[in-house]
Order: sequence, then structure tokens, then C-alpha cells
Amino acid sequence: EASTEEDKKDDEETPWQKFYKEFAKNLKMGCYEDDSNRSKISKLLRFATTKSDGKEISLDQYLDNMKDNQESIYYMAGESKEVLEKSPSLQIFQKKGIEVLTLTDHLDESCIQKLADYEGKKFVSIQKADIKLEETEEEN
Repeated sequence: EASTEEDKKDDEETPWQKFYKEFAKNLKMGCYEDDSNRSKISKLLRFATTKSDGKEISLDQYLDNMKDNQESIYYMAGESKEVLEKSPSLQIFQKKGIEVLTLTDHLDESCIQKLADYEGKKFVSIQKADIKLEETEEEN
């Protein structure tokens, strides 16, 4: 019976999750519009990824999860997770074990494009036709 207690804890929202759910759009708009505070706001943003099981993670967590030789933060945008999962380009990244931000909110991609990079790592859309995985990234 102890497991039901643990399950309940996993389902409960933390105060931060409640705050984020309430104000995510405001933070993303701030990231898009507020040039002077963009880097501070970017630390607060959360995005779902191909490896986060539907949970949203920070860009810092994404960096921690990156492969050692990964040079970029990869993302793709679309109307829903289901649509994104059918993308042939995503399947290539998944085969290589590379985590990809899945942006399904209409503000996400604009926000990412305004940021351009995070902690020195450029944001790269995997939907752009000319994307090439680095040789070193490809080997692993």
C-alpha cells in the first residue's frame, strides 16, 4: 500500500509547477519582448522534450542531459506532440539518442528564436532542411 502514497506525491504539483502553469505564457512573452531581462527569464522557462516523458524541463536540465560532443540545443515546433512524433527528422535524432525540445505552444518557437542561444549553445531547429548532424555527434 505504500506505493499509492508515493504515486500521489508524484501527481501532486509543486508550488513552482502551479506558478509556471499559471504564468508560462507571461514568461514566454517576456522572453520575446523584454530584451534587457531575456537571459534571466530564459532560466525560468520549461519545455517538454523527447526524453522528458511529458514533463517540462529547464534549459539547464537539457544542457545537463546533452551528449558530451553535442554542440547545439535541438528543437522542433508543431501543433501537438503527436504531430511532432511523426516527423522523419525527429526519428533520426531519436535513433542517435539526442534529446530534442518539443515546442507545441505557439509562443515557444518565437521565444527560442529571440533567445538564439543559451549558455553558449545555439538553438537549432531540426525541421530546417539544411541541418547536418556533426560527424562526431553522428558516431555516438
